[in-house]
Amino acid sequence: MAPLTPINAFEANLQLALEGNDLGTARSVVADAEAVLVAHGRATNVEASKGALSKSHLAGAKARIAMSAGDPNAARAILVQAIERWPDVPTLRAMMTEVMLATGRAKDVRSVLTHLGRQERSAISTRSSGKKDFAG
Repeated sequence: MAPLTPINAFEANLQLALEGNDLGTARSVVADAEAVLVAHGRATNVEASKGALSKSHLAGAKARIAMSAGDPNAARAILVQAIERWPDVPTLRAMMTEVMLATGRAKDVRSVLTHLGRQERSAISTRSSGKKDFAG
């Protein structure tokens, strides 16, 4: 059995709620975890390490709840925002692939994932190199 960490406890509670089709409890699990992150000063994303939860992990959980609720458009919107914010988190890209496959958009997966999260990287690399990203 895996050691009990915050992320394992969170996942177990979320999975139990989703399997029972109890979306209210699933949302409460996410809201409680989000409150703990904020209370501990981790409102920004610190990718999960040693079993800790992260904002990107919670975004993925929200997308899973949306899919369970039968709202793939909400799941896609949540994941687009999350990938734009945290482009280097592979689980978000994997979830986006699952959502797109589930909604019959398999042919668009590669192009969507190629472009998501790239604008912010371009702007960051332009700023760090000293080049202006706008004329003027």
